[in-house]
Amino acid sequence: MVLGLLATSAIVTEGAFPPYATTAFAQAEAVRKYPPLGQADSAFNREFVNRFNRYETEQPDFFKDPAWPVVLANQVAKYLRVTPADGAGSGSSKATTSADLGAQVISFCRQNFGSKIGNGECSTLVGQALQAAGAAGIIRGFPRAGDYVWERGVAVIEAGRNGPELGQSLANVAPGDVVQFRDARFKGRSHDGGNGTYWADRLHHSAVVAAIDPGLCVLIVIEQNVSRPSKVTQNTLYLSDLKTGWMRFCRPEPLLLKKSPSPSAAK
Repeated sequence: MVLGLLATSAIVTEGAFPPYATTAFAQAEAVRKYPPLGQADSAFNREFVNRFNRYETEQPDFFKDPAWPVVLANQVAKYLRVTPADGAGSGSSKATTSADLGAQVISFCRQNFGSKIGNGECSTLVGQALQAAGAAGIIRGFPRAGDYVWERGVAVIEAGRNGPELGQSLANVAPGDVVQFRDARFKGRSHDGGNGTYWADRLHHSAVVAAIDPGLCVLIVIEQNVSRPSKVTQNTLYLSDLKTGWMRFCRPEPLLLKKSPSPSAAK
């Protein structure tokens, strides 16, 4: 089970702690400061969850401060006599943002160009890239069995009778986002200057956004398992050529604290 951490726009400073605009930022800083916190079933994680559950009942106002993950982690560290990771806790470093995570996701993918990641499945590349960046992973079975969601949705494209239909603006999409395909087929005139036609399928597929031009509807993705042998490659997709299926774009978020191993973890 994953703890749902509520974000707030308030900025609160307490003691020597830096201000945190959201609980998610404070949570990322707590995990950076105390890495065992992000390890399910570690002594640190168990004590943190125990206190979280107790405070929910006994001190609900504790969670009004967006900095509560850092405050609570410091309490646990003092109780267990755990010291912060090197360089942590000074207040001088920034908590991980979605942009930071996206850059780290892309960095992992590019470092592995031409290689096979794990079992070669498309979702394995995405899952390991998110894990390397310290981002949360996959949520399976939504909106239907077999579908995947990779954290916060930012845009959706669905094939329509008169061409692709946008659920949200493509301007919301950024490098490092994850794109999930379902029954997607791209088909149209060749984009290499010739007179031929082409088609490309992404039937049940996951990839990482490397770049996007919303005006030209051009998407560059980093992916694997689109050819044999399976390896990490970079390809260009022309969104205006989407004839069937849909695409869902999701934004990586800081790793959520877990009470126990969950099927939402990326594999």
